[in-house]
Amino acid sequence: MLVSSNIVGAEVYVDGRRVDDAPALVEQLAPGKHVVEVRAKGHTSTQTEAVVEEGKTTKVAITLKPDQATIARLAARW
Repeated sequence: MLVSSNIVGAEVYVDGRRVDDAPALVEQLAPGKHVVEVRAKGHTSTQTEAVVEEGKTTKVAITLKPDQATIARLAARW
């Protein structure tokens, strides 16, 4: 599974286990459904389900959005 994010270096979790930083190539996953989550400081974590098929590379792209505290802090600067 290849997991990418709009935040390079975001933490990538598969089935609740941290596997790498984005972009991440996660190998040796059993075929079937897996929960993919991406987290980055100052952003709302996002998760999705992905289906892995044997012999194929599943691509997952997750877009993280700034969390409300980050938005408020940035707005206060202006």
